[in-house]
Amino acid sequence: MRHLTCYTDGGCYNNGRASAKAYGSYLIMDKNKKQVAGSSRFDLVTTSTKKKPGRPTNNMAESLAINMALTCILNDPKLCNPRTFITICSDSELTINQINGIYKINNAQLLQISKNRAFILKTLGEKLGKHPGDIVEFTKVPRDEVFNVLGH
Repeated sequence: MRHLTCYTDGGCYNNGRASAKAYGSYLIMDKNKKQVAGSSRFDLVTTSTKKKPGRPTNNMAESLAINMALTCILNDPKLCNPRTFITICSDSELTINQINGIYKINNAQLLQISKNRAFILKTLGEKLGKHPGDIVEFTKVPRDEVFNVLGH
């Protein structure tokens, strides 16, 4: 079994305002805590419509960072193989509890991000011939742990 641990983080300047700018990052490590993939801080874009302009939030950034990390794993043949198990670590209680089905998603944009993640997980499962729940777990970790790994 190849165990990957992925730390993710997202944030947002001017959270929820028209001038908001969201960002995220992730780092994927092997069982020896050696970095095997990752992204330094990147800007995130959210969707908007004429009736309801997109206003990025911290919660969207947290969720999108997880999707970016899962997509990275899905698209990397060195990381994505039938013997891979992935632990996603985030300091966002809301995001982890929404993913794990403990909290309901009420925001339309977060719901779309969640649907995108479900598609990524389904594709990952099909590629590896396993149920997504047998491949990935989502875990809430302390803020300090994320900071120590990602540096922010």
